Amino acid sequence: MASSCVYPPYPDVFASSIQPLTDAQKFELLSTPWDEAHCCSFPSRFSGGKLRKAQGVWFRTHSWLRYSISKDGVYCAPCFLFGDQVARSKYLTREPFTDWCNFSKIVERHSKSQCHIDQLIAAENYLAVLKGQKKDIECTISSQFNAMVEKNRQILVSIVETIILCGQQNIALRGHDESSSNFQALTVVTTLDRLADEGDTKAAVHKLSVTNFEFIVTLVAIEHLLSALVPLSNMLQAKDCDLLHAANDTRVVMVFFSTHAERNDDEVWNSLFQKAVDIAGDVEVIPAAPRRYGRQQNLPNAPGNTSEFWKRNMYLPFVDHLLVELETRLMQGHGRFCAQKLLPLKNDGLPRESINDVYQAFQACLDVDKTIFVRECERWRQWWTDATLAVNRPAAPASLAESITLASKALYPSIRHCLTLLMVMPVSTATAERSFSVMRRVKTYLRSTMGTERLSGLGLMNVYRDRKISAERVVDKFANQQNRRLAFVFKV
Repeated sequence: MASSCVYPPYPDVFASSIQPLTDAQKFELLSTPWDEAHCCSFPSRFSGGKLRKAQGVWFRTHSWLRYSISKDGVYCAPCFLFGDQVARSKYLTREPFTDWCNFSKIVERHSKSQCHIDQLIAAENYLAVLKGQKKDIECTISSQFNAMVEKNRQILVSIVETIILCGQQNIALRGHDESSSNFQALTVVTTLDRLADEGDTKAAVHKLSVTNFEFIVTLVAIEHLLSALVPLSNMLQAKDCDLLHAANDTRVVMVFFSTHAERNDDEVWNSLFQKAVDIAGDVEVIPAAPRRYGRQQNLPNAPGNTSEFWKRNMYLPFVDHLLVELETRLMQGHGRFCAQKLLPLKNDGLPRESINDVYQAFQACLDVDKTIFVRECERWRQWWTDATLAVNRPAAPASLAESITLASKALYPSIRHCLTLLMVMPVSTATAERSFSVMRRVKTYLRSTMGTERLSGLGLMNVYRDRKISAERVVDKFANQQNRRLAFVFKV
């Protein structure tokens, strides 16, 4: 052992008491120089016929040399820690070098070897990681992997969102996102131009149809008018809607169309026409009215400028058509609505004529004769109109469902039966027919090879398009179903 009390500031890796080195000990072994090596009195031994010993200058000349007190020898610290345990050289790595006679030659050869140079680089990287100057390889690989996963997920989420949109709108996979207005569909003109330039004759025909002022102004007017019918349409398709609510709400829409600014205020039409002109300008279409038809009196031929022509020949007739359809389909009850005369708030004294109308409409569903039904209706009228009975009488119900609960099955069985039939009469068959309509739109002749699972999925997406679908959850489920060639799951 060294005869001086000056010892190396790093651990003796060859001492029998040293356990496997920790990161702190490795850091100390690699980074702590032995500045006081020249003050150490090394032990001497015979080597090459002479008494020789280690020299302190060696450790200043070669900073990677380390001294083992227990073995009285030197070794290369980087090669000892990072060199291949099988292939590394015998000297300065596996065991300390103690033959001082050949030391200069061995050190010179070792310092020039490629193995030693590689381990010096490994030692520098290791120290940089421990000092926080670099990330370790595991962290680096993990960060790169997570960045790749993030990119893959973003791409797949965009694809899933596009599929969800197209499935809910029952359109082909050719869109990116849902625009706020139907007029954004006119942007297909650019695509049609490109297809037409490539020789697609159908694209040229479609472009002529779209880039037509008649199509544009009609689209603007219809979008504006039908937007007022969306709430009514949603209400009519609700499961808890009854005929009375449907008639009342339809009457509101009809009044709105017939007496409100939609028909009588010129500013409404002028704003719509200007909107059509702006869209036409975007696709380089000149606003114009079609050629006058001369003596063909049955064709739209009202005089006036371009704006007035489209208002009188397209806009106002379409408003009138909507009013006629609403009146025919929802306001003409054909006997179905007469049962509402039995409601406390609508009976207006319930005269004999109204009772006869109700009995005539529901005679096939009643198992009593007209006399018994009339007397039952008179008692019902007396209960809700007589002032002397107001003390024990509840407030007149405002809805059909509440009226049924107040019509006792024992006292007013026929009235209860009529009100129940009125309540269960469907306003429309939208709920029952929606699935068939969706299937007819989805299962077209162009999709003749569609399987049952895909048809069911597209149908549900279209029917329940108001429900939010999380694209992130879809990606998670897709990624976890089986091993994918692309990475979609983050590493923690």
